[in-house]
Amino acid sequence: LRPLYDAIGLRWGAGLRAARSMVLLEGISDLLYLRAFGRVLAPGADLPLLPTRGDATCDLMARYLIGQGVGVRFLLDTGDVAKRLRREWNLSEGHLRLVPVAPGFEGQFRTSGIEDLFSPTDFRMLAQRAEIPLGSDKKPNSQLIPDRAKRLLAQYALEHCSELETLLSQETLDRFRAMVEFCRSEDWFHY
Repeated sequence: LRPLYDAIGLRWGAGLRAARSMVLLEGISDLLYLRAFGRVLAPGADLPLLPTRGDATCDLMARYLIGQGVGVRFLLDTGDVAKRLRREWNLSEGHLRLVPVAPGFEGQFRTSGIEDLFSPTDFRMLAQRAEIPLGSDKKPNSQLIPDRAKRLLAQYALEHCSELETLLSQETLDRFRAMVEFCRSEDWFHY
């Protein structure tokens, strides 16, 4: 349980203290990108992020955290699990934010990934700098990159976050800014 305790901010010291709230993410690449853009767009802000092992485990993690008195919010890819969570938990926009399907692909794809927040040009440039090959141009960013390489590209973005603001378009920065602001909001869900 040590990684879980570390992620929710449980610390040993003068006494036990835990984070009051957490934003549940689908995975480690979401965490890495949001940390990178948080450093650039909200310097000094402590984003309370907790990656789970895919969208299907967000529900279980949220129940555990709420049982411990921790407020939660969800930042998830568009998909069936997010729809189910919204319906079953009666979540508002303030408690569940979805990464939208990439512009231009709304009618063709039902799912998204955090990579779809990048403009196609910015995503290709970042992948090229990280020396990660991408697939066809006829797909959203999240579909261009093999799953095994997603974490590597996110790690690259975190390691080079000081360059992001000058390298990336305003379009990409604005999309990530909206997600960072969601993570910084004080509107928490308690069951």
